[in-house]
Amino acid sequence: RRARGARSRHGDADGHPGVVERAATPGQLVAFLPGNLQGRARCVDDMAQALIAAQESASEEDLIVVGGSLYLLGTIRQLLLGDLA
Repeated sequence: RRARGARSRHGDADGHPGVVERAATPGQLVAFLPGNLQGRARCVDDMAQALIAAQESASEEDLIVVGGSLYLLGTIRQLLLGDLA
């Protein structure tokens, strides 16, 4: 579900055509979480810092899942494993 006011290349959330924004901001996404989970969520602007924060808050039994664009996933992959050979 797209955050109200977020726009894509196909139009805004109200169906108006045009290109303004690509997606919801992290803060808007946190607002969509149930109230009991909002306090557990953190918005981190830098991908490397976000990965570090996830690793620091995870236990040995936890699984960290990264989802997003191929650009984001490629950057996280490079942070974890280094450059492709």
